[in-house]
Amino acid sequence: MAACFVAVAGTSWAYTTLYSRTQRLPFVLRIADVQTPYPVASVFVLPNQILKFGAVYARSNGPWILRTYSGKTYRMNTSHWTWQVPDKPGIYPMRICDLKSGRWATINIFAMVPYRQMEHGYLNGYRIGEYPKARGSSPIFKEPAGFVEVTAENEGTLLSPHFRLGQFVCRQRGGYPKYVVLREELIVKLELIVDRLNASGIPCNELCIMSGYRTPYHNRAIGSQAYSLHVMGGAADFCLVDNLAALASHSRKSLYRREQVLRQIIEDIDGKPYYHQLAGGLGVYRTSRAHGPFVHVDVRGDRIRWTR
Repeated sequence: MAACFVAVAGTSWAYTTLYSRTQRLPFVLRIADVQTPYPVASVFVLPNQILKFGAVYARSNGPWILRTYSGKTYRMNTSHWTWQVPDKPGIYPMRICDLKSGRWATINIFAMVPYRQMEHGYLNGYRIGEYPKARGSSPIFKEPAGFVEVTAENEGTLLSPHFRLGQFVCRQRGGYPKYVVLREELIVKLELIVDRLNASGIPCNELCIMSGYRTPYHNRAIGSQAYSLHVMGGAADFCLVDNLAALASHSRKSLYRREQVLRQIIEDIDGKPYYHQLAGGLGVYRTSRAHGPFVHVDVRGDRIRWTR
């Protein structure tokens, strides 16, 4: 298999336009330990970290092209590369192309601000609060390695074809910069849900994220448990309809159908051995005076279900 590497400088490829429909690649991207079949992917790493990535389960033997304009490429072996993240926090996009199919994939690499730079619960004036002590052996219940810096300029950056960085920012008050913790597995799981909804005949171009990341400070202020998966960047609550304003146009029967389809989709994802990294909780919340119906999903690793 031939392989080709091209390094270019110039315009960033950190796209901000949502895809009108899900378009799967003729190959699967493997980034560290996470796999995704979608043309936009994201990964959250520390500066100077060595990142392994490439294409697997490809329908062709290449040749392959890698394009990047920063960092250091240490090794290139057919469709796999090893790349060192630059030493400064920021967004570092790169692109991979299978020349036989002509399909490109964009990986938005978010170099985080290290956790140790937080002082007394604040990071550059943004209040985060104190993380609880690690619980158990699961890495998801440990303090994060770092925080993605969110600005007015980069909040529209795509994490996947249907999700932007700004959708997951904590709902607390405060100006820019803001900071967020996210897990790659959560983004892949949400993208799979959008994909499956469209395949089930329920048009869905974007999930209305009600709550993504929560700082420990905000999480405590709203009375949630200290070890909430939202604090760890591994959970999201989203509406059963595209937005709350559209809720009145949906009958109870329509909402029930959406709920049942969502349950089936998430049960299927959590039940597949090859999606084991995406397994987690599913909570269904009924309409109340405070909110419309919504669904909680997470990637805690254990299957748990509840309805409220």
